[in-house]
Amino acid sequence: MSDTEVNTDDDKVDATNTSTNDSDNTSMTNSPSKLSESTQLILTGASDILLSPFVLVIVVVILVYSQFVNTGGASTNSFVVWALFSIVITLHAVKYFGNVQVEEILFKIAGVLMDIFYKLYDGVASIFSTLSINLSDSSSSSDSSSSSNDGENNIEDTNTSSIPDVQEEVFNIPHNTYTYDESRALCKAYDSRLATYEEIENAYESGGEWCAYGWSEGQMAYFPTQKSTFDELQKTVRQKNNCGRPGVNGGYMANPNLRFGVNCYGVKPEMKNTDEALMSASKVPHTTRQQTIKSSTKIQKKIDEITISGFNYNSWNAYEKI
Repeated sequence: MSDTEVNTDDDKVDATNTSTNDSDNTSMTNSPSKLSESTQLILTGASDILLSPFVLVIVVVILVYSQFVNTGGASTNSFVVWALFSIVITLHAVKYFGNVQVEEILFKIAGVLMDIFYKLYDGVASIFSTLSINLSDSSSSSDSSSSSNDGENNIEDTNTSSIPDVQEEVFNIPHNTYTYDESRALCKAYDSRLATYEEIENAYESGGEWCAYGWSEGQMAYFPTQKSTFDELQKTVRQKNNCGRPGVNGGYMANPNLRFGVNCYGVKPEMKNTDEALMSASKVPHTTRQQTIKSSTKIQKKIDEITISGFNYNSWNAYEKI
């Protein structure tokens, strides 16, 4: 083998070693790439300080002092000194016997710690973000549910307000047709009962009048007359006594078989055409209501055929105008 060939082989070996060292340096250099320049400078300075011979001497002196001079002993301080001494010795051993740059080790440790920190941070942030989204969704769903409920309530309120309140009142069934016992049965057929004197008086004070005797509770027969109607009747000769006097007329009837109309108390039925015709015939009756119609003594089988008086000559009932 010639000298030229030997030199060539040596050059190949040197090139191989050089490429290996370059790859090692490249891997060590790329490891701290995720660290900022300021962080790298701090870690480099820390490694220089820890590897300084002066630091080693100072640590040894402190260790000896804490062990032999300070006889009182402080376990915590001693532990800290021993830990610092162990770190310094380890770093020196790694550098001089392992031929490894200490700052590179610190870079790697710092990189691992930062990776752990960022993963923890991302995990916590993801949890809080999920909670925030869930809370936002639940809040929006509750708001939409509340608004839909409000809308339903508004619809119900509107529907309810459009329906007039059903109120109980005194209503008169005219014509001298019914005995006292029949009058009670007739009111029951209208899901009502015989009206009392107090209820008829309240109707009078509210403007009610119908100028037709009606059986009432306690075998009484009453009808109310307003003063305006009484005054109008006084202008005539034949009719001035047709509706009695202003106020509630009537009283106790000893004979229950007398035939009168009926004063019931309950929800007044809706007005029929015959009822409206009776109301609009005349505001001042030309004959007594007791003499208008003569009919049989039995209650008609068809209740729709029965005529009912208005609350007065202008209103069908006590709370609603026609």
